[in-house]
Amino acid sequence: MSIIIIKLFILLFPGLFSVLIIRKYLVPTKKIEGNDIIIYTTIFGFVSYLLFQSFENLFGSGKLLSIWQNVVNEKNIIEYKEVIITSLVSLILSIIYVLIKNKKWDFALLNFLNVTDEISDTSLFSHYTNEFKTVYIIDFELKVAYLGNLLYHCETETCKEVGLKNVTIFSIISDENGISYVRQILDNQNDLYLAFPQSKSIVIINSEKVKISNHV
Repeated sequence: MSIIIIKLFILLFPGLFSVLIIRKYLVPTKKIEGNDIIIYTTIFGFVSYLLFQSFENLFGSGKLLSIWQNVVNEKNIIEYKEVIITSLVSLILSIIYVLIKNKKWDFALLNFLNVTDEISDTSLFSHYTNEFKTVYIIDFELKVAYLGNLLYHCETETCKEVGLKNVTIFSIISDENGISYVRQILDNQNDLYLAFPQSKSIVIINSEKVKISNHV
């Protein structure tokens, strides 16, 4: 592996660090994968170095960071102190980015400026369930209902994923008259992970608004 490639990896570490933080804590809409990782790494790394250079110009000695010559010059020695400080800058930058996206402050500003009427770039599924604490998830195909504390939820192009805690599971039963009722079959399950394909229809209900009574 050439020296330039090794140095490039080290110098891009702050941007890669930002991507790891964003992927971990951003409420998922579209996953950062493939070419997006390279793009985000480059942008956040470059912006972090620019911010560090600006702070250095305003409050420091004003010297030019060594990064601007390191990539093209194999003889230059990497200033690891610069990489570490820039990584801290990228950490702050990524936290600010995650806050803005998760709190929808970017869309609030665009709404205020009448640039767009959209409220979010998240899926309707994530937006609808975002404020719920305890939910019923009803699968009419399997005739099962789940009641639990909502830990996490996300939607990808292929499936909907839900994590529940303190779960009670009900079976949906129909009698000879076509009347449906529920019967509790499992109670107080610690954690439950559910994944539904996009083609499957499920119903999610805020349990604070609706109560399901167990039919014995």
